Amino acid sequence: MRIAALSPNLVGKKLARTIRDTEGKVLLAAGMALTPAYIKSLEKRGFRWVYVENELAPDITVTEAVNEETHQKALQVAKKTLEGRTLPAGGVAEARKVVEKIISELEGNSELCYTMSVVRSIDEYTFEHSVNVCILSLIIGSALHYSREDLHRLGVGALLHDLGKIHMPELVRKEGSLTPGEWERMKEHTTLGFNDLRRHFDLSLLSAHVAYQHHERLDGSGYPRGLKGSEIHEFGLISAVADVYDAMNADRPYRSRREPQEAAEELRQQAGKTLHPEMVKKLLEKVALYPTASIVLLSSGEVGVVVGQTDDPARPRVRVVADAAYRLVEPHELDLRERPDLTIKKLLDDYPEKVRAEIARRNRAAQPA
Repeated sequence: MRIAALSPNLVGKKLARTIRDTEGKVLLAAGMALTPAYIKSLEKRGFRWVYVENELAPDITVTEAVNEETHQKALQVAKKTLEGRTLPAGGVAEARKVVEKIISELEGNSELCYTMSVVRSIDEYTFEHSVNVCILSLIIGSALHYSREDLHRLGVGALLHDLGKIHMPELVRKEGSLTPGEWERMKEHTTLGFNDLRRHFDLSLLSAHVAYQHHERLDGSGYPRGLKGSEIHEFGLISAVADVYDAMNADRPYRSRREPQEAAEELRQQAGKTLHPEMVKKLLEKVALYPTASIVLLSSGEVGVVVGQTDDPARPRVRVVADAAYRLVEPHELDLRERPDLTIKKLLDDYPEKVRAEIARRNRAAQPA
């Protein structure tokens, strides 16, 4: 399989993974060939990326941080929680249950670096973001060797960190920039979420503090209280890094996601200023900058597919499929840790046009007369 941006170039390509909405309903099943109508429908629903079958590397599979079923359940919990006007009955229990599954799957994941899901809907950003902040926070907490109990507290708080936004649905759904007054109102979601969560006897107050402090910043420039340094609880420091990183890596209606190295560099620049340096370090050590199945352009001009991760998130294993002139070559794999002369120059939306043309010519030549 390969990751590709939705475009007319994918007409006729077969999906390698089923696409579902946040409620679990199948939108398009794996194996279906994409048509112009299907592509347009997915784009209208806010999708920008899909997994399709890979003509040049059909054996590539993707192991994400958590499996599809668990990710889907977490989305459903986030949506059920964040679409109402109050935290629904049983909401905390459901959050605790799905966080337990996420923790177990992170522990059982054999990848050296975690690959995060790239197939997400812009329209469902709030729910997708809540799930990803939970996963990223737990990755950091695990790297810090948190106890199981503390991971639970952190994970539940991270999954529900934006709960306060249920009090301002008109701002969450607004297209375009917020006015200064609206922005001040939006900032209140941290306090509102904290107040909602701390009323639940079955929820740790530390979990509630994730909602309260995920926008606090090391230098005191954050909100709601402008806390500095050690005044911020460690859960707040972790969730702040997870929140910023996921926001940079998400497509939004008004901008595209950042290039992986650009997002990582931005985090490094903020480390020690607004974000805690140790939390940034742990995240960037454990999360793959270039997800498995991504199409990449190497500094040599060659085109490759990421086939697996190494212990260096910026230097995965890449299968080269085309040379610098975009001519197909005999596929061969490189471990970029062993090739200091090579770097990944860019994450590509798909194979370049000349490579796609080469694939089409090869396919035609292989067909019986």
